Amino acid sequence: MISELAYSGIFILGDTTWELIQAYSKTMQEQTARNNALIVPALLVIGISIAAYLLWRKTHPAPPEKGLTAYEMAHSRRAESAKKEPGRDLVRVPVNFKFNYGLIKTGLPGEKIDYVSAQSVDLSGSGISFVTRHEIRTGDSLRIHLELDPGKTLNLSGRVVRATSDNSGENRRWMAAAEFVAAAVRDTESIIQWIFRYQRDTMT
Repeated sequence: MISELAYSGIFILGDTTWELIQAYSKTMQEQTARNNALIVPALLVIGISIAAYLLWRKTHPAPPEKGLTAYEMAHSRRAESAKKEPGRDLVRVPVNFKFNYGLIKTGLPGEKIDYVSAQSVDLSGSGISFVTRHEIRTGDSLRIHLELDPGKTLNLSGRVVRATSDNSGENRRWMAAAEFVAAAVRDTESIIQWIFRYQRDTMT
């Protein structure tokens, strides 16, 4: 009898334990289902929010920081400018004015430079393109005088990076592009500010 009761007791305890396990498993399954019902929509909302933010950032570039100079503002767009115009790191605009330049032959202190007139074609903070009736070659060193504002002349050093001629007759002209060499920051900024004003005035 005792062995039968002991056997029965173990059997009953076994049934109770199995029922508890089943109840616990069912509770956990229900809890998991509730968690999934909350997590999936939350992840969906987060994903949509991230995608919307990335799209907004792509179409709304961050403005330059307050207090930046024109020189710094122009250089902040350097990467994008390089993609659009390889080799040109600053805004370049078509212009039409006369200026003077002279060839530097020796580069020695006190060298006498003969200045001639040229017609500008376009201008940027890093260089100028122009047309001249005087022979000019790639690699020539120049001294350039730009009077962008009345009574204010910028004295710049330049190097010809491109030069071509249109014909060989009496009316022969040379088309050239020169980059400014070792220009002072204040001179570069003066050119960029002038370009901004020029663009604003021509657009109004």
